Amino acid sequence: MSGSASEPCEPETGAGNLPSVSSQLAARERISNQLLFLSRSFSVLGKEAKRAAKVKEACRDALESIEEQEARIERDGIVAFLTGVVPGFDAADPDDWEPALGELHFLPFKLACESGNARLMVTALDCIQKLIAYSWLKGTTPLGTGDAAAPRMLADVVMDTLCDCYEYADEKAELQIIKAVLTAVQSSTFEAHGPSLLKGIRTVYNIYLVSRNKMNQTTARAALRQMTSKVFARLDGGGGASGDVSESDAGAPSSRRSSVVSDADGVSPAARNAAAVTPIAPPGKYGYCTVCGAPANHFSQQTTQPLCSVACRDTHVAAVEAAALAPARPAPVRPRSSSASSLESGGSAAPPGNAQTTILPPFTRAPETLAEAAAGVRISSVVQKDAFLVFRALCKLSVKDGVDSGSGSGSGADSIAMRSKILSLELLLYIVHKWGPVFRTKDKFVSAVRQYLCGATLLKNGVSPVPAVFGLSLSLFIVLLTHFKDVLKVEIGVFFTNLFLRVLESPNTSLEQQWMVLKSLSSLCTQPQTLVDLFLNYDCDINGKNIFQAIVDDLSRIAQGHLSSGALSSVSDQQKAAMELLALECLVSILDSMVAWTDEVDDGRAGLAAAAGSETGGDESEPDDESASSAPARPGPAFAPGTPCPASGAAASETTPASPAMFEQAKQAKQVLEAGIAKFNLKPKKGIAYLIDAGAVEKSPEAVAALLKSTPGFRLDQIGAYLGEADEFNVAVMHAWVDSLSFEGKTFVDALRQFLSGFRLPGEAQKIDRMMIKFAERFTVTNEGEFANADTVYVLAFATIMLNTDLHSEQIKTKMTLDEFVSNNRGIDDGESLPRKMLEDIYNDILHNEIKLQDEQIAADASRKSSSAKERHARFQRETEFMIRKSQTLFSKAGPPTPFHTANHIDHVRLMFQNTWHALLAVLSVLLETTTVAQVVAHALRGFELAIRIASLFYLSTERNAFVTSLAKFTYLDASKAMSSKNVDAIRMLIHIANTQGNYLMESWSDVLRSISQLDHLQILSLGIQPANVLPALSQEPGSGAPQAGAASSPARPPSQSSTRSTPRKGKAKSRGKTKAKAKAKAKAKAKVKSRGKSRSKSRGTEDRHDGGSGSGSDGAVGAADAAGASPADGTSNESSMSLSSLFGRRNKSSNGLSELARGLIEPPAPTGAGATRGGGAGSSVLRVPDRGRIEELNSSAIAGAVDTAAVDRVFSDSVELDNSAIVEFVRQLCAVAKDELEAPDGVRLFLLQKTVDVAYFNMGRIRLVWGRIWAILAAFLSDVGCHANPSVAHIAIDTIRQLNMQALQKEELANYNIQKEFLRPFEQIMASSSSPAIREMVVACLRQIVLTRTAMIKSGWKGIFGVLSMAASDEEEATVVSAFDLVETIISGHFVQVAAFFTDSINCLMDFGRQVLYPQVALKAIDFVHFWSRELAEGRVVAAAAECGSDGGGSEESGGRSPRRASADELAMKYWWPLLMGLSSLVSAQHLAVRTKALQVLFDVLKAYGVQFSSEVWELIFRGVLFPMFDDVTHCDEPSLNTEWLKTTCLNALRSLVELYSHYASGLFSLLPELLVLLANCILQPNESLARIGATCLSGLVEDNVDAFDPPRWALVVDRVEALFDASLPRELLEAGRASAADTTDPPPLFDPPRVINKCVVQLLMINVAASMGTLLVGKLGVETELRIVACLTQSHTFASTFNADMAARQGLVDAGYLDQLPNLHKQATSGMNGALHILLAMLDAGERSVVPQLFELVTAIVTAYASIRDVHGADVELSWTPLAVTALRGTAALEPAAFRRLASSLYPSLTALALAERREVREALKRVLDRVGSVFVFAE
Repeated sequence: MSGSASEPCEPETGAGNLPSVSSQLAARERISNQLLFLSRSFSVLGKEAKRAAKVKEACRDALESIEEQEARIERDGIVAFLTGVVPGFDAADPDDWEPALGELHFLPFKLACESGNARLMVTALDCIQKLIAYSWLKGTTPLGTGDAAAPRMLADVVMDTLCDCYEYADEKAELQIIKAVLTAVQSSTFEAHGPSLLKGIRTVYNIYLVSRNKMNQTTARAALRQMTSKVFARLDGGGGASGDVSESDAGAPSSRRSSVVSDADGVSPAARNAAAVTPIAPPGKYGYCTVCGAPANHFSQQTTQPLCSVACRDTHVAAVEAAALAPARPAPVRPRSSSASSLESGGSAAPPGNAQTTILPPFTRAPETLAEAAAGVRISSVVQKDAFLVFRALCKLSVKDGVDSGSGSGSGADSIAMRSKILSLELLLYIVHKWGPVFRTKDKFVSAVRQYLCGATLLKNGVSPVPAVFGLSLSLFIVLLTHFKDVLKVEIGVFFTNLFLRVLESPNTSLEQQWMVLKSLSSLCTQPQTLVDLFLNYDCDINGKNIFQAIVDDLSRIAQGHLSSGALSSVSDQQKAAMELLALECLVSILDSMVAWTDEVDDGRAGLAAAAGSETGGDESEPDDESASSAPARPGPAFAPGTPCPASGAAASETTPASPAMFEQAKQAKQVLEAGIAKFNLKPKKGIAYLIDAGAVEKSPEAVAALLKSTPGFRLDQIGAYLGEADEFNVAVMHAWVDSLSFEGKTFVDALRQFLSGFRLPGEAQKIDRMMIKFAERFTVTNEGEFANADTVYVLAFATIMLNTDLHSEQIKTKMTLDEFVSNNRGIDDGESLPRKMLEDIYNDILHNEIKLQDEQIAADASRKSSSAKERHARFQRETEFMIRKSQTLFSKAGPPTPFHTANHIDHVRLMFQNTWHALLAVLSVLLETTTVAQVVAHALRGFELAIRIASLFYLSTERNAFVTSLAKFTYLDASKAMSSKNVDAIRMLIHIANTQGNYLMESWSDVLRSISQLDHLQILSLGIQPANVLPALSQEPGSGAPQAGAASSPARPPSQSSTRSTPRKGKAKSRGKTKAKAKAKAKAKAKVKSRGKSRSKSRGTEDRHDGGSGSGSDGAVGAADAAGASPADGTSNESSMSLSSLFGRRNKSSNGLSELARGLIEPPAPTGAGATRGGGAGSSVLRVPDRGRIEELNSSAIAGAVDTAAVDRVFSDSVELDNSAIVEFVRQLCAVAKDELEAPDGVRLFLLQKTVDVAYFNMGRIRLVWGRIWAILAAFLSDVGCHANPSVAHIAIDTIRQLNMQALQKEELANYNIQKEFLRPFEQIMASSSSPAIREMVVACLRQIVLTRTAMIKSGWKGIFGVLSMAASDEEEATVVSAFDLVETIISGHFVQVAAFFTDSINCLMDFGRQVLYPQVALKAIDFVHFWSRELAEGRVVAAAAECGSDGGGSEESGGRSPRRASADELAMKYWWPLLMGLSSLVSAQHLAVRTKALQVLFDVLKAYGVQFSSEVWELIFRGVLFPMFDDVTHCDEPSLNTEWLKTTCLNALRSLVELYSHYASGLFSLLPELLVLLANCILQPNESLARIGATCLSGLVEDNVDAFDPPRWALVVDRVEALFDASLPRELLEAGRASAADTTDPPPLFDPPRVINKCVVQLLMINVAASMGTLLVGKLGVETELRIVACLTQSHTFASTFNADMAARQGLVDAGYLDQLPNLHKQATSGMNGALHILLAMLDAGERSVVPQLFELVTAIVTAYASIRDVHGADVELSWTPLAVTALRGTAALEPAAFRRLASSLYPSLTALALAERREVREALKRVLDRVGSVFVFAE
């Protein structure tokens, strides 16, 4: 029967549906093994049962039965045997082929266990354990007893048999009982459920409690862990984390000796393992650990017990030694039960009479019904019922108080009751921590946790003074908080506020309790998700407590040393320091958790890992007790923003997604309420008014009463004061308060207690009176008939309050007696006395139970100073009772569960931080200021780092600046105090923050950079370099200090020349972790740089690099290398756990280079000694720093070698890794601090100026948009520095700009970009703002070097260059002007092709030189260059060169970013000719005559020479935009503002040249004639006589030049303008003013301006001459009508003049009015006008135009008639002026043709006779001609 065994399998079927032969043989072998095992077992039992007749007999019967069965198998076969053994045998059912034969022969084992023989029991228990393990005893056979609904099964009898052995068991039997029960519970085939399961667990539990064998106790404890694990593992699918335990699993190695059946007995290993169950974890080499139950690969040589680790070994050995030293205890009394005669007897009966001695109550039947146990929740399966029963039983055990039978004390840690409590709490902790999705989500288990665990276990044990119990309670709470927070929202809030946090705040708790709470909080503070959830669900809940805020406040208080323990006097300094350190660690952990949670959410690592990690159940290995109690598992990654989070507890619908805006609004509303409560507690009325105004409560008595009644935080005494006020609203609130109370069915005292429980009675009698009146009224309404009326209640209430005061006041010595109380209340019930019994009950109630507020009692206890331990213990008892009652009240008042919000958004942390940063900053600052403990300093600095990171992540500028400023202050770099090691650590942390959080510092960079600057200053002092180097005065002549082309020095150098940093990485920031290859390459590169730096350091000051004179691409910079230190090799490290020493390693000092220019001014020529190592680099360039005293010296010594300069350098070199917005802000703050450094009152330092240049170099490779913003800041800064009052600083800035430009010009610029121009802008600003000639000259010199060395690369830079040179053109220093113009000359002459595309800029530059006032020779040369440009332009070379530049992407102006297109002639004219002509036009009004003359000459020469290239449209633009505007100042300004010199020297030539130019191109410029005439008319009509004459002259010239060019329409325009000029210049004011003055009226005289009127007279004469000349020249060309219009103008002028001359009154009136000094006349105007008209008419007549004869007759008649009487009227002088006119008229008359003469002479003859008396000979001669003609026509002809 020793054939090979196989695992159970489905039998192969053969013919007739019977299994195959092989299957039958296998089944037969398995059954034979069972029978063999049973046979040998019974044989052993029979031999050992010498005195147990029943056992012996039963064994004999069993052996006979087995022999019969074996014979039957041999005889009938296996199938027949199974048919007889298995009821309803089914050959197709595999289970029927595996019968449990042990169930047929269990009676001998049962009797052996009941025999009381220890040896028999051990053998029987061992056999039963193996039968169950091999699945040969399943217990599924029904016995036909028990309830009908639940028939008793064999498994129940088996479990009873095993458990009943405990009553007689010795140590070996105890161990076997443990093994057997453990195997039964863990077996997958043996079904022990309900009471049987509980009984088995109870038995093992009792063994643990009362066994005197330490090994048995340890084994029982491990077995309990495994049994509970199995029970709860079945909830999650049956596999779980536990399984059957073999011999080595259940016991120790030594226990193997107790086995009576082994492999030697003939049972095969396969049979032994036939029904093996998956274990909790694979057993170790020696099974499972005796201490913790983990797999054991070791054992103790002393005790041979299996162990898993050294720690468990130490624990185990200590326990064994303690047990050996302890006195022996008597064995506990075990109740004996009667033996059952058969299996149907049900096993053991209940113990008779001595149940009180039972260690644990029997679990045979649940004491409550299932409905009661489940609190109304239906249990759906046996597995869940088992788990529920076990959980409930453990909860009840945890709250059970008992007395140790051995010691008689139930308070000691070694008492059985206490050990039971601790074990039950450990098992509960294991269950809650380990299991599992079903346990945490099913309503029945959630209800059980809420009812039994929270409502009983934690509530009672959470205030236990026993450290072990209290610690386990804390661990349970933390696990509940981690896994059940979403379904226990109310309970968690109550436990936090009323139990555990109160332990920290109460003065009655022990230091050990507070320490344990802190340890639990330290575990909680490492759970980011839990912290954020706490804040959202409690701090942001208007009805909840500020739990997170309270945690932070309590930790802050303890961290600062403000402990609340009443036993503080007995606390040692070490204990206090440990508490403070732990509290600080918790605060830092909170900040760390905020950062961790933010990083997880921000990275979007969302998923179900949190649920999977916390609910996997048996898939995880078991944690030991300490790990479960002190370090709950951290949940998995948080959910990404916007993704829903699954519920971790109850149904998902109960978990609400978290919206940041919603919680922020809720928190704000809560803060308003809290502010109102604070105001109320100071001034109640103001508090209520504030809440009403804020909208927190309606302005109604009911709403205010409800608020005061239901909202915690209001002080009870202030509530009483408010309700007692006499104001109408206060009284209404009090009435609403009382009306909300229900006194129905309550006794008078109970109602009074309820009434007074919500507030404290005020001290004023009037207020109490109002309250009692309302109370009496309310009590009477709700309890009608109890008293006669309300007055009775009122009086009795007052009497009761007085009685309460009398009986319980310490100040009243003589107390009121009962008779006195009865007497005082006689006749108060409407004249009748109240029943004495009622008064006696009231008196006794008050006597034994004072009416007082429990909160006030607790507050009074807290206010008392520390006293004896006994008093503290009493106060602690009162306080714990109050906490329990208050918690129970809150549990009972809790409404339906409110939604639990799961945090899933990054902004939740922002809100958390905003509400706690004040407290965090305070505690970190205080600790950093006051402590000297290195560990505290490290944690405080770590807290600063994390707080700054959080504030930076959310761009909380106020918070971030506060932390950074505080940290910078603690560095003491400002020499405010002497430094210590903690200040050096603060410096390192500040630099570390700058290196790791640079993307978020923003404005806080100011403090960081200022600290770095101060640090560099102290490092200078530590190296022995004296900071008082005063800058020597510059002795050079202005301009001599400017660098020349090819030999320039610079303060800046490319980053590749810096030995203190590596070349920054470009592009996106990368991780610092490198591969080994990269790290090795980097280290090699650094070593190379280091060696190069050392060599340069040795030769500094003697080796200069010079640029070539051509554009070779060299930037001309002198790279001053520094003494370099090796950079620490990059490596990977965990920044969150790095210590300060690892963050900031030591390295040699290094400095940054400074330009040779600055170094020569600051240092001696050849530095030696210690100072030479720094070399006056930018890091040490102190121009003038006064001594700061002893503190500064001490601080410099403190930091010597303590701060890694490489880390400082990385702040600047790693700027390339900053984000786009971060680098802009970094540069802005860097420039601001560098500016402050340069303007410091104690001297100028150049450290940050150099760093600014370095940062510029490092970041030049950024994208255009970002670099543009950076350069805008740098340009403004360098421009300001370039104008610095210290010339050396300014020189350095200018040379820096040059270097940057040289660097920028190394990169080719694409077309249509202005990058180079922007780079040159600082030069423009310095040139415009600097008052130093040397600085401006240096700017020009820098431009010269740039042009000479970078010509080929310059594109848009030409714009900037010409712009700077244009500013230099207006300089007052000749050297600057000449140098600038020489550069312009060099550019235009030598680089014509390159600058052709920037023709406009070059022209504008030349024009600026042309406007030079002090040095006209430069202006004349500039005009010559303009003339040169015009020739080049006219010949097409400029356009061709510009097109050539534009073709290669050089940014030419005509390309414009468009596709190539040939520009039209007009476009080219406007693009190129326009600026040239405009410039020349502006120079026409230059100050120097030579410049004006030359500009005028060149302008019109160019227009005349090259005007043929212009179209009429272009000409129109030129005239209107260039030429006409030259005269704007002349024609539109008053005479006082006219430039008389320009009028005298230039205006005539300019206007004449304009007219000539127009006449030259008149054929195509017809449209411009009106504007030209307007210009001339404006000149003529100006009040300046010279300008009028110039205009008239040019108008005459226009007419004369265009006699043959103009056609009639153009002449018509000219005549129109002449008519307008005549009319505008007619001096009508003379006649009007004269007549007004002569009329002697009251009307005010008209406005009369003598100079203007006189000027009109002059202009009238000029126009007469112009018209006369024009009319004469154009006879026959204009047409008769046009000619007559001119004549009309002349005659009109004559008529007006004659009228004025004849009006003597008007003429005299002008003199009388004071307008004129002498009598005016217009005789010249009269004669000139008449003369001009006469000549025109005569010319027309001569030209054959006879239609003018009438006008001529009229005119001649008027002349002759007037002349005849002129002498008599106006005198001889006027006659003389008229004489030529008369002569002309007479001669013209004489020359008329006969017919015309005849008509004229007939009418003129009377006047002619009057001329015979004329005195003038020429008149008489002319008269003679007329008369001769008269004779020949009239006399002789007849």
